Amino acid sequence: MRSIFHCGQDKVTYKTILLQEMARYNGSKTLAAYDLIRSNLNDSVTDYQYLRIWLDNLNNMNADIQIVSTYVSEGDFASAQSLLDLIQGLYELEGGAMNDYYDYKSFTEMQIMWQQQGRNILQLDSTEVATLVDYADNTNGKAAVAAQGILEFAYGYEYCNCLPVGDSSVWKSYGIVPVTQSYESGLFVEAKPNPAKTWVAFDYKLPVYVSEATLQITNIMGKAIVAFTLKTKQGQKVWDTRKIEKGMYIYTIKTGSVSKSGKLIIE
Repeated sequence: MRSIFHCGQDKVTYKTILLQEMARYNGSKTLAAYDLIRSNLNDSVTDYQYLRIWLDNLNNMNADIQIVSTYVSEGDFASAQSLLDLIQGLYELEGGAMNDYYDYKSFTEMQIMWQQQGRNILQLDSTEVATLVDYADNTNGKAAVAAQGILEFAYGYEYCNCLPVGDSSVWKSYGIVPVTQSYESGLFVEAKPNPAKTWVAFDYKLPVYVSEATLQITNIMGKAIVAFTLKTKQGQKVWDTRKIEKGMYIYTIKTGSVSKSGKLIIE
């Protein structure tokens, strides 16, 4: 029987209390992850693997973009490119968000090309500088900000990113936005614990109109590691990871044309 507490005109259910506790837990976990990330970045030597683990715990696109940057910093361009290719599908980007992401992706691929050629931002030719100007003047989001930063630092350009008087939209972007699983299609999958060491359990739920799905795990390069056939509407599949190489993996549950993906760290 569901109990309801009455306080004046307010009604508080057990579900409400549970959701509040989960929100507090997720908020505390996020703050702890940020503290550990800052501590790592302030060390004299950055441990990129450790940094990626805690960035992945944030479970959002901005953190994944920072993970791409760690791969680029290490010169692991293949892993950076693989994660770049996955992000749009992982977060089901559409419309303006997808356009902004593709601008960022193209910009990052350009940076990777410079590094592969042994060049830095002070060694760009006139065509490349013009490309940066185009990003800075005609795009939004991270690509525009990064291009403006390079142009200001290396080529004497000046940009003002001040808000128009009375524009309070920036304040709306601050604060913790809870990360939720997508249930729109009725397809759900979650890995735990994550990061994993000796085993990981995949909790899943299938849409009402299907009776079978495939759960596949690939490495960051897209190479298939293992696949499982799921034949119940809802359940859990446990994977023994003791012999699996440490690193980041992608798990995908798919049935027909519908799929959901997530990231898994194995320590």
